[in-house]
Amino acid sequence: MRTVLFVACFAALLLVMCGTSSAELGPLEIEIGLSGGNISNLIKDSTDRGTSYSTASLDVGLHPASFAELQFIAQHTMYGQIGDLGNIMYGIGGTLLPLSEKSPFQLYLTGHYRDREYREEMSDITSTEFSSGEYDAMLTAAYRVNGATRIRTGVSYSSTSYGLDDIRDRVTSDFFAGINAALPGRIALDVEGGVTLGNLDYVPRRTGGIRPDRSYEVLEEGNLNTLYFSPRLSRSVGARTGVSVTYAYREFIEQPDSAVVYGYSTNILSPWASSYEGNAVSITLKTYLVPRLIVSAGAGYWTKDYLTTVEGEWRPDPFMGGMVRIISTLFARERRDDQRRVFAQVQWPIAAHSGYIIEPSLHLSHTYNSSSIDVYDYRDFSISTGVTVRL
Repeated sequence: MRTVLFVACFAALLLVMCGTSSAELGPLEIEIGLSGGNISNLIKDSTDRGTSYSTASLDVGLHPASFAELQFIAQHTMYGQIGDLGNIMYGIGGTLLPLSEKSPFQLYLTGHYRDREYREEMSDITSTEFSSGEYDAMLTAAYRVNGATRIRTGVSYSSTSYGLDDIRDRVTSDFFAGINAALPGRIALDVEGGVTLGNLDYVPRRTGGIRPDRSYEVLEEGNLNTLYFSPRLSRSVGARTGVSVTYAYREFIEQPDSAVVYGYSTNILSPWASSYEGNAVSITLKTYLVPRLIVSAGAGYWTKDYLTTVEGEWRPDPFMGGMVRIISTLFARERRDDQRRVFAQVQWPIAAHSGYIIEPSLHLSHTYNSSSIDVYDYRDFSISTGVTVRL
């Protein structure tokens, strides 16, 4: 009911702002995607657990006015060897560009809601254990200084709620600014920096163990704020090839010194799985030299310092019977990873006589990760093929 109400209100708001009735909606843009492949290390650790997967997706765009878009999305993913990670995602989004394209000032407003429900293996009922709902919104203001330079600033907000009772909602706000500029020598510069303000649920460093069913009694709330900065240089090499180099820097600020998070490092669905600081550099080459093919290839290197983490251990409960998960901060570990990744992608857009675009694609990726904790020394190779139809 909450999702249906949100969808209805969001659609009605866009229509009112655009002054357009539902009967006057513009043409539809429909994109249908089918893909499948194999991931050699889905969990990203030394267990080396691989699986095949398949994904079907649908993206529908409506244009109630020239400056607005209403978007509906749906995606179904299934994993061959890890059935309980199969999930259904659906959502709605919208974009407004209220100012004229001829104006040096631009405003960009976008918002989305997505709901993801996971399925239990060999079952037709959805599982709430990993399910999540996410709201996000972003407002960007830009000013075109001249034909070669554009500056921008903005704010974004996101909130993710989880089906797990012992994980509170993850809420972040992002304040950012950036510049795009054309430099001599056919070089384009894009620089962005900002601060992300977020919440953190953590276990104070202490001896002994805790029980997850009492997590609200032991978890403390803190701030997990991040400073980031990322410049990118792009340059054309001939008429049909381009190359770009990107650097990224992330640093925690105001992190509680005694903070220990639990259960995230071997759980790829945890809100803390992407919380780290460090440096990254990547290079990407994109070319149209082969007729009718778009070929991209690149490589990247990341250093990642994660939050201090501790994993739980299941033990027999001598009082209540059954098993209980014991989490002891005595075994909290500092984790630092060095990651290398190479990838390649081939796309082949085909224009059908009916005006449809059919685009087969092939994706290859290889990742090598070394860590201060042995369990996170791993390699991963993934390959996937797919086809996208744009109507």
